[in-house]
Amino acid sequence: MPGRILMKKNKNPLIILLAVTLAVAAAILYLRQKKGTLREDETGFAVSNIASVQKIFLADKQMKSVLLEKNSDGVWTVNEKYLARNDLVGVLLNTIRSLKIKSPVTTAAMDNVISRMAALGIKVEIYQSGEDDPMKVYYVGDATKDGYGTYIKMENADEPFVVHVPGFYGYLTPRYSTDEDDWRDRTVFAVPFKDIEEVTVEYPHNPAGSFRIRDEGNWKFSLKRLADDSLITLYDTLRLNRYLTFYSQINLESFVRDDSVVNLMRTLPVVHRIRVRSKTGEEHKVTTFQKPLDILPQDTADDRVTYDPDRVFAFVDDTLPVTLQYYVIDKLFYHVETFFKQDNKK
Repeated sequence: MPGRILMKKNKNPLIILLAVTLAVAAAILYLRQKKGTLREDETGFAVSNIASVQKIFLADKQMKSVLLEKNSDGVWTVNEKYLARNDLVGVLLNTIRSLKIKSPVTTAAMDNVISRMAALGIKVEIYQSGEDDPMKVYYVGDATKDGYGTYIKMENADEPFVVHVPGFYGYLTPRYSTDEDDWRDRTVFAVPFKDIEEVTVEYPHNPAGSFRIRDEGNWKFSLKRLADDSLITLYDTLRLNRYLTFYSQINLESFVRDDSVVNLMRTLPVVHRIRVRSKTGEEHKVTTFQKPLDILPQDTADDRVTYDPDRVFAFVDDTLPVTLQYYVIDKLFYHVETFFKQDNKK
């Protein structure tokens, strides 16, 4: 009898060891399978061949949507109405190509993440050239608590994942903006020096500073003072040529969408008028106005109005209301005397 009891006690450590070994083996097998599944899914969100992407449709729960489409010339457009910003389209395409799963969503957070995606998620449809059906559809949610991951769920998938772009520290939702204006091209002037036919700059409040530069052929330009229609023959050639290079890229800051602000702009005195014509005959112009710091009526004793020191209001081609930053456009505000040679200044 004592011997049997001793044998039972001796078996207990063996049973425990076997149970622990089996548990560890099962855990290792589970983790390997889970890891393998994640590796397979890493390519689920990404599109490796972004050159084949011809159309991207973005839509949110507030009924806002953006259609980015590449035409036969390789030019991207927004909602079939405007040219798109190449820099932002490039960022989006790189994002689409680089998406990687960072981790699964924890069980504790799952219900909340799915609920928020249902309310705030942005639907993304990606189309290849010549295809009517999207090659990939997924939903982009908001950021993780640490701000370094983004919740994304494939269409018809049961669960979202935390996704990131390796090397980028932040969340990706802003790259999928459904605001049309975010994607619109912001070019005001984009005329290379060699393509400029004529530039006219007018100062209604100071007509003596207004001028016109015209290409006379053979890399020679004429400079005319508009106040008296006189031709300036002694001018600084290098300064004038450098000035014309500024028109190769001038961008606006933002579009003005508030009707009350647009109406206010129409009542403000004109500060500058700039018109540029290229050798192809294409012409663009900008009319600027000082931008009040407070666009609401000011009730001050002396009726003073202070103006924004960093930006101006403007109409591009008479119809598009925008804001322009001084640090971008101020270099265009030369006066005719700026081009005079030292011995020609009066």
